[in-house]
Amino acid sequence: MRKQEERLQRQIAAAAKAAGHVPYRRGPPREALIARRKAQEPPPQPED
Repeated sequence: MRKQEERLQRQIAAAAKAAGHVPYRRGPPREALIARRKAQEPPPQPED
């Protein structure tokens, strides 16, 4: 049972890495990630 769990964790980690997500303990804090994502987003367009 534990082996299957480990394999699942590895699959999740590999998928997350492929998607560009970094596990919290390795990467910058969430706030920094959010700030960087906001900086990359184009400003919202005015709706008129």
